[in-house]
Amino acid sequence: MKSNAIRVVLAILLLAAMAAADDPWVKRSHKEWSRDDVDKVMKDSPWGREIATDYSFKRESEENKSTGGKQLTSATDRGDMQPTDFAMVLWWSAKTTRRAYVRMARLGGAQIAEEQAQQFAESDMPNHVVSVIGGGKMVDVSSKLAVDELKKAGWLDSPRLKRKILPEDVVVVKDQNGKAQQINFLFPRELEGQQIVTGADKKLMFKFKLPKDSKTTVEKAKQLEVAFQPAKMVAGGAADF
Repeated sequence: MKSNAIRVVLAILLLAAMAAADDPWVKRSHKEWSRDDVDKVMKDSPWGREIATDYSFKRESEENKSTGGKQLTSATDRGDMQPTDFAMVLWWSAKTTRRAYVRMARLGGAQIAEEQAQQFAESDMPNHVVSVIGGGKMVDVSSKLAVDELKKAGWLDSPRLKRKILPEDVVVVKDQNGKAQQINFLFPRELEGQQIVTGADKKLMFKFKLPKDSKTTVEKAKQLEVAFQPAKMVAGGAADF
């Protein structure tokens, strides 16, 4: 029995290793990433996650499906709850994330000079930066809040440090038309002589409460969270966070 259990564990580890070897940041240069590779980095990687920010009840596909004589009176009767709005939450200070952003723009037809791309994607940031993009009206509505309010809207929870870490600053990034595109939370790299993030951290939680309408305050907004994996934030053989 013990030998069978060992074989199962080894098989799981082998499958995990094979999957990791196929990750685009391991297998290919970022200049060769496909759209699927970029999606993987930004939506399902140690650096980025896509999460649902709103839900609604979806009607059954068969409009004439028999209800057995039962009258449909509620949303739950008519269908299942489905996600409707999504946000990407990215570890923005990582070069891997910004490389994916540049690659996404180029795949979309943007003409970006190599010098400009290098300056944007390869520079070291003085802070750890977590970015929230999308979420329906979330970024647009929340971008209008005062900075002091936004500083209360996002934080890190470190299992290693056993504490809540507040941002030093929050920056709203706008596109060329002046529309809010993303909200960046800037965290210190050190706190009381301790590194906020290390390669030994298997999990680091980013939690945030961004309002999606002008009537909702930060305190009453729905709390969302993403688990980052600093121990796996490795690109080109080096830690990248």
